[in-house]
Amino acid sequence: MIQTKEPIVIIGGGMIGATCALMLCQLGLDVHLIEADLIDDKRDNTRPYDLRVSAIQHSTESLLKSLGVWDGILQRRLCPFHAMHIQDWTGLQTQLNAHDLHEPVLGYLIENDVITAAVFDQLRKQTRCTISQTTPQSIFRNDQGNWCVNLHNGAQLTTSLLIGADGAQSQVRAWLELEQDQNDYHQHCIVGTVTTEKDHQHTCWQHYRPEGPFALLPLAEKCCSIAWYLPKEAAQQWLNAAPTARNQAMTEASAHMLGTLTAMEPLAAFPLVRRQTKHYIQENSLLIGDAAHTVHPQAGQGVNLGMLDIIALESIFRHALAHHQPLYDARVLIKFEQARHHDATLVQRGMEGLNWLFSDKPLPMQLRKLTSPLLHITPFKTLLAAVGRYGRLTGSLKNNA
Repeated sequence: MIQTKEPIVIIGGGMIGATCALMLCQLGLDVHLIEADLIDDKRDNTRPYDLRVSAIQHSTESLLKSLGVWDGILQRRLCPFHAMHIQDWTGLQTQLNAHDLHEPVLGYLIENDVITAAVFDQLRKQTRCTISQTTPQSIFRNDQGNWCVNLHNGAQLTTSLLIGADGAQSQVRAWLELEQDQNDYHQHCIVGTVTTEKDHQHTCWQHYRPEGPFALLPLAEKCCSIAWYLPKEAAQQWLNAAPTARNQAMTEASAHMLGTLTAMEPLAAFPLVRRQTKHYIQENSLLIGDAAHTVHPQAGQGVNLGMLDIIALESIFRHALAHHQPLYDARVLIKFEQARHHDATLVQRGMEGLNWLFSDKPLPMQLRKLTSPLLHITPFKTLLAAVGRYGRLTGSLKNNA
């Protein structure tokens, strides 16, 4: 087994970076994880709901189970969903159910900080992992071709493999001078938690409006996470509005799918931008998760895409180790880019296509009208459900990468 001479350095210890570190440790590799924020791995189910919630699909669930993380999530909290209800302002509607895929659930709604806490709970038990709560200041390549990382705390790390997992505004990506294509959707998404008048029935509810979709994602009894898509100015207006007026606006934007909505403070908004880095790798380095790609969040695929990066990396590294190849070898790293770049692009375009299909433009409106009878045919619904749960189509990557 050929390993890197120094620990693999991962910059960014959120959900994706920490999960990647745990996976590498369980492959028998030494890792140094750099994360500026203090991670509370004791986070339990008594705290207010996190603003950010992810719809976890089958492939991510399988990965977290294989890493020993799933039990830690179960001990905190999650909410399974068995169906997706989709409708638009013209009256078109359909419902996709778990039984269309012959499975007990379509997925799970889990708060991002619950996933991170459960991962760190396992990561801190790994003797092969060093965690530094600090920020990187600069990087450079030394005469041996290794990366040297200068940290804010004065330390300097040397590594033959650098992994950037530091999010959409990745400093690692900037240092590596990796170019990125971007598409600003000129929308913001308001997120937060609401109580609902009606029971959510363990269903994800999505109402498409000309301004953008409004989603209700089940968390607990008569409690949902929202994703409210609006133009930037309108989003800021409603964040600053009086609670009564804002609750009424949310209820109307949701088309009263679950009756009256009442926000549980706080709420927040973030801009929607699709990003695709032209290359995920450079010499002795690579990007994963949002550092490499971001996608329109309407189908909750962002975190799942990052986890699929880790699934691919695990398979590729396991193969390299078995064949005595250095992990930093360009022939190894290019396999990762080939496995993931096209895949992520397909998801990005698919989400944009879905957004276009439910827009108020004449052509997609006519298409929806023509295809509406198909939405109630089981085989067609099964296909839609499989596309919506993208891991069903890419989960085989773990075994075939």
